[in-house]
Amino acid sequence: MGGVKIFRTVLFCLAGVVSLAAAGDLTITFRSETKVFRTKKSTEVHYYSEQYKCTNNESAKTDTLIDYKNSVLYQVNHKKKTIEKLTLDDALRIMEALAAQLEESPEAKEKMGAIFGDANDEAKIEKVGSEVILGRTCDKWKVSLGKNVTEISADPSLAAPIPQAALENTDKMEGVKGMMAMIPGIGKLQEAASKIKGVPLKTQSTISVGPMTVRGFSESTKIEEGPIPASRFELPKGYKEKDLGKEMLEEINKKRKKK
Repeated sequence: MGGVKIFRTVLFCLAGVVSLAAAGDLTITFRSETKVFRTKKSTEVHYYSEQYKCTNNESAKTDTLIDYKNSVLYQVNHKKKTIEKLTLDDALRIMEALAAQLEESPEAKEKMGAIFGDANDEAKIEKVGSEVILGRTCDKWKVSLGKNVTEISADPSLAAPIPQAALENTDKMEGVKGMMAMIPGIGKLQEAASKIKGVPLKTQSTISVGPMTVRGFSESTKIEEGPIPASRFELPKGYKEKDLGKEMLEEINKKRKKK
């Protein structure tokens, strides 16, 4: 498992705990496109309840389930019939181990800088107008860090039912801010994006990784407010389970011992 995959997994877990006002169950469907060497299109459905958020990608045959009550993220691969588990506590340990690894290796730190931005770059956020998506007036924001630019259109009147327990977990994340500052760009981007209120209904990003440019786009095509069946948030039976946090920590520590 490469360092980029580790960062993507950890940051996704951390980003899953966000400060949104209490509300009823919410279901949002998105059409998405990702372009590196070729364009890949997909449809994602995001399900929110008081305890869970589930993201279903039908074309990739995957689900990402966040259990806010127990602070656990599950990555479900229906093709491979596997379930990968990552707890918030392990995510914090991984961030700490990665920060230590980068301090020990200027070369690794330089590579992360190429992906997430130079340490001297400043993250900028600006409101650039508004647009209507599915009849909802959204605030349009531009977040940039060096060559990396993301435009987000969020509906400030729309809220997901994130529970109080999840909001309290943001206090735990305060402890990783210092560590994230050692990793160029990550902390700055999170701090800038935290100013955006409401639920994003459209996102467009351009990220430069060395000579390669990654472009991403997603836009909501349907919004439903109302109860979601409990079965939507149940893990499939009979799948092979893996402790992703333990595996990532072992990999990081193994690389550190080799040096």
